[in-house]
Amino acid sequence: MDNDNIKAILTDIFLDGMEKLVAATDWAIVELLRNVNDTGTGTGTGRSTRNL
Repeated sequence: MDNDNIKAILTDIFLDGMEKLVAATDWAIVELLRNVNDTGTGTGTGRSTRNL
């Protein structure tokens, strides 16, 4: 194996990981948009904003 083969393999691994991350992010955004009424009214982290 020469350096070009190693670079190609590492590039394939990196791009495959990026593709999975993008797919997971897309899925999460679609689920949030589909269930917008179920998310509640809180916008802060770790605290409730309903009583403000």
